[in-house]
Amino acid sequence: MRRWKVFSAAAAVALAVSFNMMAILASDPNGGFPEGVDGMSEVSASGGLPQRFAGVVEPQKTVDIKTGGKKVKELFVKEGEQVKAGQKLFEFDHEETEGKILSAEIELDRLKSSIQSTQKQIETLNQEKQKLANQDSIQETTTRILTLENQQKKNEYEIKKQELSLEQLKNSLNNSTVFSELDGVIKKVNQGMMSGENDNTAVSPGEDGEVFLSIMAVGNYRVKSTVDEKDKLLLSQGTEVTVHSRIDDQTWRGTVSMEEQGQKEQSSGQEDADGRNSSGSKFYVDLESSDGLILGQHVYITLEQEEPADKETQEGMALQETEQEETETGSQADGGEEP
Repeated sequence: MRRWKVFSAAAAVALAVSFNMMAILASDPNGGFPEGVDGMSEVSASGGLPQRFAGVVEPQKTVDIKTGGKKVKELFVKEGEQVKAGQKLFEFDHEETEGKILSAEIELDRLKSSIQSTQKQIETLNQEKQKLANQDSIQETTTRILTLENQQKKNEYEIKKQELSLEQLKNSLNNSTVFSELDGVIKKVNQGMMSGENDNTAVSPGEDGEVFLSIMAVGNYRVKSTVDEKDKLLLSQGTEVTVHSRIDDQTWRGTVSMEEQGQKEQSSGQEDADGRNSSGSKFYVDLESSDGLILGQHVYITLEQEEPADKETQEGMALQETEQEETETGSQADGGEEP
């Protein structure tokens, strides 16, 4: 009988607590929680874990080289090869440029000859005009002189254009060999622009804006990542972050470098630290030191400077807190009735 009384008292207390909670929820739009909880969930979007962003190690600099529509005579490197600053990469075809230079010189000579001939005609007509008495003849001669003078101005303009073009062609001929401007690795050679019997000769010109060869800098690395719109306010230019290895306890300090406004990184199967596909605004981490990092290595980034707890530990702590709250609630219910 006594046990039945204790059970009835506990049930009554539990029922009273339930009614009180319902009343709080009905009267308080925040559900009894303090203001700002929404903001907290925004900061800890991963369910209580420190905010983490997936990243990949990439070179600090990549140089793209274009041919500008010119043919390449010979290629001296291949994909994956390491190169030094000042090393020859490829050489343009001289034959086409030399042909253009010859054509430009011929056209320049023709224009200069035309100017000399036209100038003689103008001088002759001016002499004849002085001897004329008839007004109609004078007017006709004046018109012819003006026409020749206009033609002279056009020829002078064409000469300037031709001289500029010729200078550019000669500079191109003198700079027909392209050298690497940095120590790096040949990341890409556009095989679609290759033709001929082997991969080292007869490269087709391609489009003016098409990249023929790319070089990745070696030695200095940075980390590339993306941030969702909901977490974008957590990051800004110069924000201090920690980069963590996914395979051991190594960490690297760095600062955030945000990409220009409006540029987005489209989802491409990259997963974030919790295994979700990520897309959003691209950002980079400029590292104080990249010692121990490997090009292409996958890492994750945190806003905290210390090593964050792993996911299993966080979930275990949350479960313990829940069990403790339930135990305390049960103890209060039992304490409401004397034994």
